[in-house]
Amino acid sequence: FEGIMTRWLHLTCALAGAQNGIQRISQLEGWDRMGYDASKEIREVTGELLPKAAEANLKTRMESLEGLQDLLLAELSAAEMIFTLELNGISPRDLSISTNTVDMVCVISDGIAHGRAAECPVCANKSLVECHGRISCWGYIEGMTKCVYKTTVEEVQRFQFKLPENIATAEWLQEWRQTWALENGKPVASSSFSSSFSSSSSSSSSSSSSSSAPSAEEYGSMTVAALKAALKARQLGVTGKKALLVARLTAAASADPA
Repeated sequence: FEGIMTRWLHLTCALAGAQNGIQRISQLEGWDRMGYDASKEIREVTGELLPKAAEANLKTRMESLEGLQDLLLAELSAAEMIFTLELNGISPRDLSISTNTVDMVCVISDGIAHGRAAECPVCANKSLVECHGRISCWGYIEGMTKCVYKTTVEEVQRFQFKLPENIATAEWLQEWRQTWALENGKPVASSSFSSSFSSSSSSSSSSSSSSSAPSAEEYGSMTVAALKAALKARQLGVTGKKALLVARLTAAASADPA
């Protein structure tokens, strides 16, 4: 079955497994990373389907993101995913997802579609992510204890989400935006781009048509792999120590037209 759990591969196995099988979908590890169809099939058996209107809304919301997630997995390298997250102040390493491309595209797709979520009120990390129609925190408290904060999608404030220019202007993303607008009856955040990245603004914050280039401090906070991905996207050299990579990117960004 989909998700992270590998011990149970079929629904019948899960229901007849250890400890009299599962009674709730949340007993399956990675359940909130499942696609809608797999989730519905399990919840039909466990009796956890939502009321008809709410279930239809969940289906639309999840399937729209699933299409984007498939695109991101196909089009982006792990280094590009890391760079995109770090551009928004989100540390994949701190969230323990830097080697998990599935989890990274969950965060990126949520940001593109809805804007970057506000910091978690419990652990103060930029770690709130929409999965399975709800908001969960993927952060840690003091670096060790997993934060268990959860809330509804309506309760989370959203902010501008930045994309590298090569991703923001990609044809596949533009096509997805058009599909999203048709399916949801509204455009996905903002469709305007700046010279260095595009911005997706939230329903609670203003939609700016352009953004300033990342500063040397912002570049300095990124990993070497992410810096090299950004340089490669600009067709610039990727050799040298981190300080040189930062200087090269900063110079290129400052030269971009306003």
